[in-house]
Amino acid sequence: KSSSYPHETLVKLAAYLMGEFGHFLVNAGKTTPLEIVRLLQKHMGRVSAETKCIIMMCYAKLLNANPEDKELKDEVLLIFEDYQDSLDCGLQQRACELSRLFTIGGDSMVETTLAMMPAYPIEAQENNPLKQRIKTQGKTRATTRKQLEEAAAAEGGVYQQGDVKQEEGLLSNNASGQNLNVVGGGAAAAPVVAAAGPSGPAPPSEGSVSSSDSEEESDDEEGERPAPPGVLWKQLCVSDQGSFFQSNSLHINMKAEYGHGIGRLALQFINKGEDVTIRNIKTQVPADPSDGFRVRSTPLKPNTLEPAQQAIEYIQVECLRPFLQPPRFLVTFDVNGRDTKQLPMTLPCVLTKFIAPAAISAQQFLQFWQDMQSGGREAMVTSQAKVPYTQYEGYVSKAFNFHIISLPDAMANGAGGRVHTIAAAGTLLTQTPQPGQSGPNARHVAIACMLRIDTDLSKKPNLVRITARTANPQVSRALASIIASHLLEPSARRQQQQQAVRMPPPPRPRKRPNPHPIAREVSNSLARRLDFGGNSDGVRQKTKGDGATDTAPSGDGPERLTCVDTNVLSWSGDSDCKVVEELILRKFDLDLRFGPCCGISRQTRYDRAKAFGLNPPEAVGRALKRIADANAAVTPSHLDKRLDEFSVLDQHMVKLYN
Repeated sequence: KSSSYPHETLVKLAAYLMGEFGHFLVNAGKTTPLEIVRLLQKHMGRVSAETKCIIMMCYAKLLNANPEDKELKDEVLLIFEDYQDSLDCGLQQRACELSRLFTIGGDSMVETTLAMMPAYPIEAQENNPLKQRIKTQGKTRATTRKQLEEAAAAEGGVYQQGDVKQEEGLLSNNASGQNLNVVGGGAAAAPVVAAAGPSGPAPPSEGSVSSSDSEEESDDEEGERPAPPGVLWKQLCVSDQGSFFQSNSLHINMKAEYGHGIGRLALQFINKGEDVTIRNIKTQVPADPSDGFRVRSTPLKPNTLEPAQQAIEYIQVECLRPFLQPPRFLVTFDVNGRDTKQLPMTLPCVLTKFIAPAAISAQQFLQFWQDMQSGGREAMVTSQAKVPYTQYEGYVSKAFNFHIISLPDAMANGAGGRVHTIAAAGTLLTQTPQPGQSGPNARHVAIACMLRIDTDLSKKPNLVRITARTANPQVSRALASIIASHLLEPSARRQQQQQAVRMPPPPRPRKRPNPHPIAREVSNSLARRLDFGGNSDGVRQKTKGDGATDTAPSGDGPERLTCVDTNVLSWSGDSDCKVVEELILRKFDLDLRFGPCCGISRQTRYDRAKAFGLNPPEAVGRALKRIADANAAVTPSHLDKRLDEFSVLDQHMVKLYN
């Protein structure tokens, strides 16, 4: 009586007792069945799906014991009807079964269905091998649980600890009968798999769901720190449910389903503080149709959470066109009427969530693959493997929603079994009507997506190349980047880029170091192309209109490109930087790095590259770094802006030498 929100275990116990023995209270005249139903209905919005199933069974038993109470029957059947649209499969199934049982089933069928189960044999319970193995001196629940895990593992079973409570009821209806369909209407989305992990070892996920009291106690005893938001966000990018945010006072869980270019999300806000009241909870999803998606949401009710109370907000995201940045999500709230906090986050609605598998044959895949090789529709990422290649098929099919293509053995295991290849196909679905079509029956724009993952098994760690080809270049880049972030290690140069952004530039040395042979060749070649070679005194020849030449000193202005002793290239002024960058992008071939190579075979070029002791794909970055170190006018941050452009050149060099 002292608390308005009893513990969920107490609600379970009350529902069970009212269902089994509530008729005694009714016969004694102490209450009515309708009062019991309305009392339990107050707690339906804050309990898990498992508890809701127990409460609905209580309603069914009360209705069976009082079949003449028409008001009770109407209210109970209305509750069953509301939960038939729940996105939780178990809760939806229970509501449908009970509703059909009382609408088309006779009295005898209801009696048989709700009859008491036979007693569990005591011999079978005493002879349980797991129970016998944990009969030790350990008496606490935590000790018993640990022993149960060890015993289950020894018996060949699987026991997983759940770290997200009440996740099963996340997308179920709340007390007011609200459901996800009110967000945007329209056709229901196709069901998706609940587990986003591969068929083998699962990818990172939030774990199984459990609501047992013993698990809650042991979890509290362990006192684990909340997981970082970035880790939780990345896990939700490859799964459909899990924890979105964790703190000492507020937890936000998420459950989602995607289909037909629409993502439906349910966010469950839970007050985990013991003596904390969270007030004025406001959410905002700033979205512009130009971003590539349209967002709709329902208001969060209630916006004040007492300890152990929860509320659910529903969000619908529609994919209109390819996008790179997922929708932003802002949460503001007050703790105990003070300390206003803001949580700027990003919804895990990445582009792979809106892909549907495309079941095509290997011949069709190869035909599409060849058709999409031109026009900039290919994106490629190469790096070391972060996840064992045996898990790739599970990630591609379950987490990224592609259909795995059955390739011939010669293609799937090429180069004598040293290269493992996975091919997959999918379709990016949008909610944008095709040109010339409108109305509810209009066909929407869809983008074909092809994926190939090649793993070099001869190297340890394995070298992996992810290639995405789609009908839209922007989709190709986004898919390759998203998939690589989960399967591949970040490249060494990307790490260097992050360090360069975070750390201040090093002080300029008083004495310039001896340039690397590659850097010397770069400066000499660029100087020859700009007619600056041979002028060791830093003087440039200008051509007058009448054909005469004029000598201009090297210090005649900021817009000036000079060659310092034909070894180290230096420049100043924005226009000179642009000139050099354009030359690097257009003319920076092997003749600029290793001397003129016209008419020289590929093997000779490779031998020259090895003579410098460098891997050709890394030569661009090293040469530019040498130039940047010797010239204060070009900083590493300036070169970082062109990193993506230089990576295209690197890919070209990889193809050239492999």
